[in-house]
Amino acid sequence: MKTSIYFFYTISALVLFRGVFAFFSLDFFSKLLSEALILAWFIYEFKKPKYLFSKSIKFYAFLYLLWIGFVAILGGDNLYEYYLYSRYFILSFMMLYISYNIYDFKRYTSFTLKAIDLFVLLQIIASVVFFFALGRLERIVGTMSTSGGSLATVWPLTFAPYYFLRYVIKGQWKDIGFIAGLVFIGFASGKRAVYFLIPISLIIIYYVFLGSKLFFKKKGIKRRVLFSAGFLFFALLLGISGTESLAQGNGFSLKSLDSAINYAEKYSTNKNVMNGESIGRTSSTINTFNALWIGSNPIFGNGLTALKGEITYSRYEVGYGVTGLIRELISVGFIGGIIYILFYIKLLAMMRKGKRYMLGSLFDKEVFWIWILGISGLTSMLITILGYSRVFSQSLNPIIFVLISVGISFRAINELKYFEKSIKNVK
Repeated sequence: MKTSIYFFYTISALVLFRGVFAFFSLDFFSKLLSEALILAWFIYEFKKPKYLFSKSIKFYAFLYLLWIGFVAILGGDNLYEYYLYSRYFILSFMMLYISYNIYDFKRYTSFTLKAIDLFVLLQIIASVVFFFALGRLERIVGTMSTSGGSLATVWPLTFAPYYFLRYVIKGQWKDIGFIAGLVFIGFASGKRAVYFLIPISLIIIYYVFLGSKLFFKKKGIKRRVLFSAGFLFFALLLGISGTESLAQGNGFSLKSLDSAINYAEKYSTNKNVMNGESIGRTSSTINTFNALWIGSNPIFGNGLTALKGEITYSRYEVGYGVTGLIRELISVGFIGGIIYILFYIKLLAMMRKGKRYMLGSLFDKEVFWIWILGISGLTSMLITILGYSRVFSQSLNPIIFVLISVGISFRAINELKYFEKSIKNVK
């Protein structure tokens, strides 16, 4: 177990301090080392006795990688280009497999939850320090990035719902501090989507995964729901009011919220008046689907190097707003995009099936919270892939933390299933 902990913290440090490494021109080496360590950890765990892993998950992962290989052959892309395109999918899948197969998964659960608290606190502190030292800079996101701001939306979206629910159920004031700090990360980097996506994520999590009156039977929980919802609304409205493009001079008022909604609607559908290219995520998605629908390489896409780090694709009149889904559609076509989304939908479906074990008589507190963390992360991932950015398909952060939580959750669900069957057989 100690070896696994060393792997976990070393890989996490390399991922979380990537912005610092980039500042000293060491980004390439930090990426190389983190990828090598994930591979080494995978081999280390693979050699041990293994627990039965979901065949359907392996099937979708294999099918996606097989399709990418087929597209690479058709497009004349070499093995190196194949790896560059698919590496974060492969590496994050390895982390899912590793976390599922950790022998002492309860101990692994405990230190993972504590580590996430530490990591989030570290990024909040770094954001506060950089904000007061340098002001609002989109390119700086804690210690994680000095060249792009997507993580300033994706990190709060991934972890804020988890802390929101943790406060609602446990009533610990530190979780309110985590929520405020995560919203501040978005504010400090000048991100606007964070104010809209966090509430959407919470609504999805409640109605799709929880939706149970069980929580409201606990003393004080209704009061904490109202308080945390009010506090979150206050924090988001404060962030909107402090962002001129959203508030439109209305200050701290509901008029700022109305202005922000109008701005978001206009921004997501914008087009460049000079060349007609989309510069909003909604319009970019529509342009991509339209181009594919009229027969512009709809099945196989345009090859693994069609984008290659770019955020534009003039052939489809996409000038900005390439989401994770658009990346797949442009590069590997409808089939590749569908398989990619189905893989993550399958993960979500399996997490949802675990609900009765997490809320039932076999309830385990730490396992429950790793499940909530996994749900929060997967919901964030789906929202991001479909409507925000491609950070989950082109970075290890935060996808490895999400899939670590999901892997532990799957293992816990299967252990609880086995235990339940054992009890029934004894009776």
